Amino acid sequence: MTRIVIATSIPPRLVRQVDGCEVGQEYQDRCVESWLRAGFRIISANFADEISILAKRYPQVDFLPIARPESGWKAPAIDDLLRALAAQEENIVGIINADILLGSSDWLNPIESAVHGAIVAGRRLDISSLDLQIHEAYPFGFDFFFFERGAIPELTNRPFSIGKPWWDYYLPLVFRLRGLEIRLLVSPDAFHLKHPTAFDLPTWRFMATEFAESILEFPSNSQAPPAPELVSVVKLSRKIVSGSRVYETVPPPLWVKAWGRILRSAGNLPGKFRQLSNLDFSQDAQRHRLSKACIEAISVSMVHSGSGSLASGGNSK
Repeated sequence: MTRIVIATSIPPRLVRQVDGCEVGQEYQDRCVESWLRAGFRIISANFADEISILAKRYPQVDFLPIARPESGWKAPAIDDLLRALAAQEENIVGIINADILLGSSDWLNPIESAVHGAIVAGRRLDISSLDLQIHEAYPFGFDFFFFERGAIPELTNRPFSIGKPWWDYYLPLVFRLRGLEIRLLVSPDAFHLKHPTAFDLPTWRFMATEFAESILEFPSNSQAPPAPELVSVVKLSRKIVSGSRVYETVPPPLWVKAWGRILRSAGNLPGKFRQLSNLDFSQDAQRHRLSKACIEAISVSMVHSGSGSLASGGNSK
């Protein structure tokens, strides 16, 4: 039996370019190979029509069929992945973004030494080519998590999914709010081939409210105060929830086109509408502060693979 199983969602077609050449398939193959070389067993949650394509390409991956979400989002919900991991035999489980390339085979030991009573988080190094020589730390989020199967939290039915904003803050902080530690694994390295991204502001705002509401569910059911590194997260979550307007509780696809037209026309609208459009950007400042507080909270304890030692405070890269 393998020691650690990881869940992901391999796309049927990954598009990546280096110097104008398409390398997506080669890069995805290298990512999967790096997980296998590290000793992980792999589960990939996909829609049924995707599995017929992917199963032939990656026979060493166990594919799990999932239903398409009503929102139309292209990736599985975090709840789907947690539910799948809860049914596995391995005592240590994980979630990883599909386009993460592990740069070393020495992963199992540092994870096993750090995961007890904790969730182990990690961030990527962005690269511009497949030679892995030029890289820079990505400071805004996290790309893989490992935890004990018995510590999987209760499912919340909130719409967090791989690829959606805020999911990589939500998962580790839910563990922390339940009393477990967060340990940031700063080595060995994990790489990510950079690609253009289309930032979806309405989705980011909508998921910020979902995140803030999920954070506030925990302190309200507990008599103990939050851990020191969570004080800012809780306080800013309250501000986000109290400042959210009615339309922010509606999934973005239902209103974003109309709202976009309003914002583009704000200069020709009456004063109250201009004020309303400005409120969005005022709330965005609170959301950015909340994002920064989440990163700081997740980065408090850092684990180095060589010694397994812990260090506290700040980012490692």
